[in-house]
Amino acid sequence: MPILRYALLALLVLLGSMPVHAQIDSDGDGYEDDYDDCPYDGDQGYGVDPWGCPNPVPDSDGDGIDDYYDSCPFEGDQGYGIDSSGCPNIDSDNDGILDAYDSCPFQGDEGYGVDWQGCPYPGGGYWDTDGDGYYDYDYPYDSCPYDGDLYGYGVDSSGCPIVPDSDGDGYYDPYDSCPYDGDQGAGVDSNGCPLTDTDGDGMPDNYDICLNVGDQGHGTDTAGCPVPPPLEGSGWAGNALRETVTR
Repeated sequence: MPILRYALLALLVLLGSMPVHAQIDSDGDGYEDDYDDCPYDGDQGYGVDPWGCPNPVPDSDGDGIDDYYDSCPFEGDQGYGIDSSGCPNIDSDNDGILDAYDSCPFQGDEGYGVDWQGCPYPGGGYWDTDGDGYYDYDYPYDSCPYDGDLYGYGVDSSGCPIVPDSDGDGYYDPYDSCPYDGDQGAGVDSNGCPLTDTDGDGMPDNYDICLNVGDQGHGTDTAGCPVPPPLEGSGWAGNALRETVTR
């Protein structure tokens, strides 16, 4: 027995002299470093997983935006996507047009569809926005559904406004600076106003060198001056007449 007693005593002395392994948990997450896959990354506010790594920031509504950045963390996509703040887009009347863009957000399709503003078409679909007698989406169809009789001359067979050209110079009245003064024989300028031809030779005054002397019976040249008569043996040149009429 003394031998066994000494043996046990020696074993205790040996065990007491061995270094003790320290149980270190660097990130304080309750997992010792030896068993922690993320020994230096503890709980970031959402707990840690079974391997000692921090749980990610949650996305409670599953809309792809973390709760921390989500203005509506518990309201995800309701079928129309979400906005930049994480809140769901809403279409209260289920007409396919989001409330934010719907002029009638609580009035959807009543059986005849909705227009581009999200408002329901009335019964029968006879919708005539511009009141010209041509229907936007039914026969007779309107090619210009938002432009009725704009100028007081009615609309054409396609429902588009008739644009008048009162003076018949090729410039429509809304774009004609002289809507009631057309071509007086010398054409019109780029503003629709008549060009003047004082001497009636067909050359507008602004291009006519001899603006007060027209055709003397033999036509005019390219400068608007009269062509002189042919006088044999006189030696009279056309330039002489031009000098005379332009003085």
